[in-house]
Amino acid sequence: MWQGAVPWMDRAVPPDFRITSTHPEVDMPPVSTQRRPVFVAARSRRPPPAFAIHTNTTDAVARVAPAGELDVFTAAQLRDTLARLPQSTAVVILDLRGLTFCDTAGVHAIDDDARLRGTRLVMVPAPYPAHAVFELTGVGDHFEFVIDPGDGA
Repeated sequence: MWQGAVPWMDRAVPPDFRITSTHPEVDMPPVSTQRRPVFVAARSRRPPPAFAIHTNTTDAVARVAPAGELDVFTAAQLRDTLARLPQSTAVVILDLRGLTFCDTAGVHAIDDDARLRGTRLVMVPAPYPAHAVFELTGVGDHFEFVIDPGDGA
């Protein structure tokens, strides 16, 4: 009879525990009767930060800074904000440092505006969990990312 620790479990099996089979030639390995704790990845109890967009527009440069979660529910707000920028804007600086989450809907909103507007789009990358969608989709290679946007030059 096999005794000791079960390879896929993290605790030892009682040496006298045995499962019997109705078939006379089958010897089942011992199994622990203790239940393993289940760890559930839960979100923080705090509600997610509210989505907000801060804009600052000068003659030729528009700074747009979304904050919070940019997802399928909030991407339309970013689209509307970008669409309302003056047509005379030569450079759009999109500061993503305030994002806590971004999904493909957010990436599409940014990409669609960049294609339609035809102006220079400079982005300050989001923290890694939110920026990962740009790397995973490969879309990040088509955008200009800067660490310090300066004055848009």
